[in-house]
Formats: sequence, C-alpha cells, structure tokens
Amino acid sequence: PGFAFDPRPPQAGETASEVVTGFLEAMRATPVRTTVARQFLSSAAADEWQPEQQIITYAEIGDSSGGTAVQIPMTDVNLYDARGAWQRTQAARVLSLGLVQEDGEWRIDEVPDALIVPDAWFDDTYERVSLYFFDPTTQVLVPEPVFVPRGDPFASSLVRGLLIPPSGELEQVVRSYFPPGATLGLSVPITSGIAEVSLT
Repeated sequence: PGFAFDPRPPQAGETASEVVTGFLEAMRATPVRTTVARQFLSSAAADEWQPEQQIITYAEIGDSSGGTAVQIPMTDVNLYDARGAWQRTQAARVLSLGLVQEDGEWRIDEVPDALIVPDAWFDDTYERVSLYFFDPTTQVLVPEPVFVPRGDPFASSLVRGLLIPPSGELEQVVRSYFPPGATLGLSVPITSGIAEVSLT
C-alpha cells in the first residue's frame, strides 16, 4: 500500500455501537497491526484475543443490532486459516460481539479469534504467494497458496506459516522437517537479499 493508516483509539463516552465501529475500523490499520483494535476490548478479552488464528473478510456489513450482544450481518464472507490459506466462502454470516461496561466505558468482551476486514482492504494489503512443503517421499516440493501481509512482516509471515504443522487433508500429502513446537523469534530480518531466521 502507498500510505499508512493509523486508526483512532477508543474515545471517552462512546456508545456501544461506536465502540464496535471503532474496533472494526482499527483492524484495517496499515501496516497490519492490532494494537489499537485491542484497546476496544475488555481487559480479559484483550489478554485472550488471538487474531492471528484466522482471517475473516467480507464484502459488506449491515447495521449492528442489539445492546450488550451486538449482531452484525456480513455478506460474501471468506475464511482463511492461520497460514493465510483460503478455507471456504459463505454467502452470509452474522458476527456476534458481546460488550460489557469497564470503568464506565463500553468494551468488547466476546470476540472471535480472527482479523475481520473488508475484501478491498485485504486485496490491497495481502499478497498471494506459496508455501512449499515436502511430499511424503521428500522428492517433490508441494506448493500451498497463502495470503500474507505486504511490507516488513512479509518474510516473518512466510516462516510462521511454514512452522504451523500441516493438518486435515494437507497432513496426508505433505510433511515438514521443522521440529514440533518450533517457534519464530521476533522477526526475520533481510540483509542484501539474505533472510536470517532465528528459531526456538
């Protein structure tokens, strides 16, 4: 993307509806980050929320309804796993968010472990690439198409995708030689075209 977007954090006295709107807007931060979006959550939810587990994209969202249990209709929804691999499309889905009062302000207390963003933002911010795994004979590299964020986190996202053990049908046709439980350090710096990958 040619510009950065730094979303506004929650403001004092906002209504429940405004908090939900601000939360959805904050997930469109560019470059990709969820620090501001996390501020719209209750203390407990902020500690537990894991948006890297899934990406949910939508074409349009309707008006939210409800008080402390907000229902938001979404259309043309696509689901991506933690790697960024596409899973399925749903014609419609309802996003449910639970809210509570915390220190006199509305905060979201129930939220899915997902980054929830519009299709247009996702298309501008993420790039389609392939992760490569070995086939069971270790003679052939098998590409798995995934979407990862452009910019500085690009290489780090690719390595994290490789570290996630294959599951489901993929588990039967590919294998990885990374040890179970291996995790990435802080990031993958690239110097003169060479990526340095620190694993623990």
